[in-house]
Formats: sequence, structure tokens, C-alpha cells
Amino acid sequence: MPRILHRPWSLRLPVAAAVAAALLGTGLTDRSAGDLQSQITSTRSAAASMQSQIAADSRQIAHTSAGLSQARAQLAAVQAALDRRVAERACSRSDARSVLLTVRDGAV
Repeated sequence: MPRILHRPWSLRLPVAAAVAAALLGTGLTDRSAGDLQSQITSTRSAAASMQSQIAADSRQIAHTSAGLSQARAQLAAVQAALDRRVAERACSRSDARSVLLTVRDGAV
């Protein structure tokens, strides 16, 4: 009786080996390997494309940041010139007011 129980296992091993050999011989594994290689290549290409886009975006951000810094510096210079001009006008108005008040009061 123990031989009968062992016999199905002893038959399964050669059958499994024959099926594996048949599958290997059909080229099915070559196509699977080719498909996998194609997927790997496609993924690498997509990653390289993304890296290229990120680099381009980073350059654009740096360019924009530099332009923004330059615009801020120019705005600060214009604002300083405007502040000086406003101060000069205020001083001129004050001087003119003093002269007018002096003339009005007859001090001249």
C-alpha cells in the first residue's frame, strides 16, 4: 500500500518537468522576457522624460526668480526717487507757504 501512495508523486515530478520543458521550448518565456524588457525600457524613457521636464521647469523658475528680483530692485530704485521728489515738493511747498505768509503779514 505505501507504494501506491508514492506512485502518484513519482509520476507528478516527471510530468511537471515535461510541462516546464515544453513551455520553455515554445518561446513563451522569450516573449515574456521581451515584454518585460519593453516595459522596463518604456518606464526608463518616461522617467528620463520627466527628469528633462523637471530640469526645464527648474530653469524657467530660476529665470523667473532672477527677473522678479531684478524687477523688485528697479521698483525700489523708482520708489526711492519718488520719495525724494515728494520730499523736495513738500519742502518747496513749505518754503512757498512761509513766503506767502510773510508777504501776507507784511513782513517783507
